[in-house]
Parts: sequence; C-alpha cells; structure tokens
Amino acid sequence: ATKLYAVALLASGQASTMTTTLSGQLIMEGFVFIRLPAWQRTAITRAIAIVPAMSVALIASQDASDTFISRAFNLGNLVQALALPFALVPLIKVATTPKLMGPYARHSLWRWCGYFLAFLLAIANFVAILSMLGDLTM
Repeated sequence: ATKLYAVALLASGQASTMTTTLSGQLIMEGFVFIRLPAWQRTAITRAIAIVPAMSVALIASQDASDTFISRAFNLGNLVQALALPFALVPLIKVATTPKLMGPYARHSLWRWCGYFLAFLLAIANFVAILSMLGDLTM
C-alpha cells in the first residue's frame, strides 16, 4: 500500500506540474504578456514546485522521525482542506450559469445540491482542521 501511495503521489505531482505549466503559459501570455520559451516556463514552474518539497525533505532528513513526516502530510492536507471550498463554490456557480455555459448549464436543482454538498464538505473540513490543529500542537 505504501508503494502504491508513492506512485499515486508521483503521478499526482506530474499531473499538477503539467496543469500548472499550461495554466501559467495562458496567464503569462494572455494577461501579463510575458512570452517565454516552453522549456524556460517549465523549468521555472518546476523549480517553484520543488522548493517546498525539498524544504520538507531537508528538514525531515535532520529529524528522521515518522512524526515529522506525518505532520508534514497533515499540514498539506490542512491547506487543501482550506482551499477546496474556495474552488468548489465558484465551480458550481459557473457550471449552473446558463449565460456562461449555454446549453451545457446544469439545472438549478444541481446548483442547490452542489451548494448543499459544498456546505457539508466545508463543515467536515472545519472539523478535520480542528482535529489536525490539535494533532499539530502536540
């Protein structure tokens, strides 16, 4: 299970790096008007993504206990739990707005179900965050 988790983390990291690279290209070319060759953009994006991971790895190598690594994972999960509702609510709004989505817009029932599930998720995340904060202080 540990090796499968490691492979899943590697695949997730590669997918997020590619997504970030392509998103960065669109933002830099479309909004900021900065044009870079693809290899430079990829190198810069990967360097920015590697810095936090390398920091955790270097600190973990000094404190080789499983507790530190567990806390680092929990902190990463905490950040994701905080960010998820801020991504989910606008996604529901966009997906259910006929002006933006045209014939592909979801019915208002989907909107209210989505908001309800986002609310339940926010409550679950809040409880999990309180639990994680209690674990991090110990």
